[in-house]
Amino acid sequence: MLVAAIVLASATFPPFTGPVVDAADVVPAVVEQRVDASLLDYQQRTGVQIAVAVVSSTAPEGADAYAADLAGAWGVIANGLQRGVVLVIDVHAHAVGLAVAPAVAVTFTPTLQRRFVTTEVLPRVAHDDVGDAVELGAQELRRALNDPAVPPPVTTKVVPVVPRRSHAHRGPWAGIVLAIVALALVVVVGFAVRRRRAWGTGAPILWGSGWGRPVGRPLAVLDRRYRRVRDAVHVAEAETGLHLCFWLGPVEGPSEPVADELFAHAVVEGHAAVLVLVATATPPLAVVRMTEWAAARVPGDLTTGVVDDPPHEVLVGVARRIAAAAGAGAPTAGGVARPDLY
Repeated sequence: MLVAAIVLASATFPPFTGPVVDAADVVPAVVEQRVDASLLDYQQRTGVQIAVAVVSSTAPEGADAYAADLAGAWGVIANGLQRGVVLVIDVHAHAVGLAVAPAVAVTFTPTLQRRFVTTEVLPRVAHDDVGDAVELGAQELRRALNDPAVPPPVTTKVVPVVPRRSHAHRGPWAGIVLAIVALALVVVVGFAVRRRRAWGTGAPILWGSGWGRPVGRPLAVLDRRYRRVRDAVHVAEAETGLHLCFWLGPVEGPSEPVADELFAHAVVEGHAAVLVLVATATPPLAVVRMTEWAAARVPGDLTTGVVDDPPHEVLVGVARRIAAAAGAGAPTAGGVARPDLY
């Protein structure tokens, strides 16, 4: 007890100023505002207090011990009757700590707590996506605590990887299968060349949280140009508080009806505020759709002067113009749905 008291006395805790305390100054202001609003709303509805602290370091304590001591110092978990949770992110050590009140741990068990940290927060902290770790961590924490106001999770289909058989186990059909695969590749490549696809693919690429946050890092295997678009969209969303949907791919026929259909689905299912469709034609064709509440915060000339650029540069330029509109209005409540859904 004496050692614990000495450690607690030597630890320096940031002052409690709101549900999100960014002592390391790494969380975008618009993200902090959105999470603050959503956690205050959650506390008013349920009586459960959630606090998130982003600190440069928890040394000399570990992240979990620091979170427990911070919860007591802030009064979030000062006694056994309180219902509170404190999430701590150590920016320097890429560590995550969690303190859960006993009354909350009855349903949010230690097993669920470990799963939440390792799957929802720690991977994003490891990749220095602290803003996403705070926003999505707070959202998934509310989901783990059975908050009905949290939107449904994004589901993904994982295709199992079949180990390659050794040459000794290949049957007599192996040569025939390889020949069929090679012929199929020749046909696909020839079709792509004839159609002169600018990106060599017949499927579109989607960016933006308007179609659900990606699980893991699926775009890491794509070309550097795609990653530039992803990063630009991420900045634009963080700066404006708007959920975006950027679509790039071939379009058969007029682009306008395709954009209308995509936007209708994005607004209802993914809560996207702005959709930007770039058809990989020559030159690229750009179509923009946005909701009424986004139109007041996004300039109308998003594609002016950039439609003659390569397709990925069109999207990067549009994202930068959207990011430049930051501060034109208050972010929507929670940042995850249309205002009229609340």
